[in-house]
Amino acid sequence: MPDFTNRSLWMTRKSGLQAPKQISPSLNGLVLYAPLWHPELNGSPFLSKDLNAHTLTVTGATWTSQGRQFVAGTNQKVVVPYNAAFALQNLTIQVVLKMDTVSGAVFQFFGRDTTLQWMMRQFNNTSVGIHMYLVEDDDTNHVVQTGYPLVVDQWYVLQETYDGTTQRIFLDNAVPTLTGATPSVAWSGNIKANTNDIYLGVRSDGYGDFDGQIAEVLIWNRALSSTERSREYVEAKRRMSWL
Repeated sequence: MPDFTNRSLWMTRKSGLQAPKQISPSLNGLVLYAPLWHPELNGSPFLSKDLNAHTLTVTGATWTSQGRQFVAGTNQKVVVPYNAAFALQNLTIQVVLKMDTVSGAVFQFFGRDTTLQWMMRQFNNTSVGIHMYLVEDDDTNHVVQTGYPLVVDQWYVLQETYDGTTQRIFLDNAVPTLTGATPSVAWSGNIKANTNDIYLGVRSDGYGDFDGQIAEVLIWNRALSSTERSREYVEAKRRMSWL
């Protein structure tokens, strides 16, 4: 497996570092790539490794070689500032994470504001599992969910896509079949626009802070095909040998 701590594997573009030269995520439509495990991203602020070179800031959330560690009750977070590249109508979001706590509590690990737009959270491990929300421009909430139970200290690769007609969720490259799963919902409309920052590890108002680790976050401005999405799962496992 290539040594991804070796700086020579990374290409410099514009003001920031892009994805790895080898085993890289698809650059077609990639608007955010934050490999939180990489040693070049161990401080604050740091630049995302995509062509937008977003400046991310960290509060708490200790760096480890497997990602950022978040501790519930401490308002730890990583913040991605708003960028016009996030004004999306179709999308794919991929988050790699491990939970240190699974319970009836709400733990938000990805979101854009205090409502439900672009929000992913662990919610009630005895009835739901992980919610992944999108909000339509008429304020209709659309949600897909993994089902339950999810397991403490296990790495998961979560993927959400919206192609303009259907919103889908995938858990470790598969349609979730856990109890209570809602793997897809059909709707046609525009994703509600806003100019809020993206918060990792907690909601912007400090509610529902996450207890666990986040290794990577990727966003594309299009819905990846089934073949592309599967490839991204495989490539994530090759980048991160601990998955």
